[in-house]
Amino acid sequence: MGLEGVLNARHDDLVGIVNGIDLDVWNPSTDPYIDHHFSVRSPQRRIANKDKLLEVVGLPPGPGPVFASVNRLTWQKGMDILAGVVDEIVGRGGRLVVHGEGNAAIEQLFCRAAARYPCHVAVKIGYEEPLAHLFHAGADAMLVPSRFEPCGLTQLYALRYGCVPFVSRTGGLSETIIDANDAALHAKAATGIQFSPIDTTGLHQALHRGFRLYRHPRLWGLLSRQAMKTDCSWESSAAQYAELYGRLVNAHQALQASA
Repeated sequence: MGLEGVLNARHDDLVGIVNGIDLDVWNPSTDPYIDHHFSVRSPQRRIANKDKLLEVVGLPPGPGPVFASVNRLTWQKGMDILAGVVDEIVGRGGRLVVHGEGNAAIEQLFCRAAARYPCHVAVKIGYEEPLAHLFHAGADAMLVPSRFEPCGLTQLYALRYGCVPFVSRTGGLSETIIDANDAALHAKAATGIQFSPIDTTGLHQALHRGFRLYRHPRLWGLLSRQAMKTDCSWESSAAQYAELYGRLVNAHQALQASA
């Protein structure tokens, strides 16, 4: 947004601290907006929320992964990129549910996709808090294809609910999701899938990886459970803020003492 030169010139003075989320509001074991509570110790209970989600959005039950996106339907959020891969999601046996509002042209892209694939694509224009919680609790994966994102919250909610995040490799998205490459999977550390370039080609490749992992329930289950183990609280971020403020105070006091 025109500040790249200034920020690059002063990169030594920049500090990035990612967001946290309210673990009481976003808690799959107590969430009042979902009928079937679950946790990392009882992940099998999550399955019932998938059936409920499909019922609420008007899609028939069936095999295959359910991909969700709860987002502003804008260029920045990469939702036009997501609209460009609908045919692949459906062609591979998946389903797509979208909840959000924004640019009218992008809204129409998804509405036309839902009309084209009435048994595989559902769109809920607007925003309803209960529906957002159900999307995270019931979908298998959450698609977050932002072109730029200082941190983002959607992928953190997804982690908390074991809804595997597919994120573009940018900003805080790349800092909060551990990509499911071979090494991370072997180490049981992966929490989602990152992709680049941030275009339909990159998202195609991510979907290809995701469908391949989904065909192996043990691996997919491991990925979902590891996501749920991620610390998404404010505790770590708050500690970083406190440490930063402490450094600034000390630097200011040292400057005054030397004046």
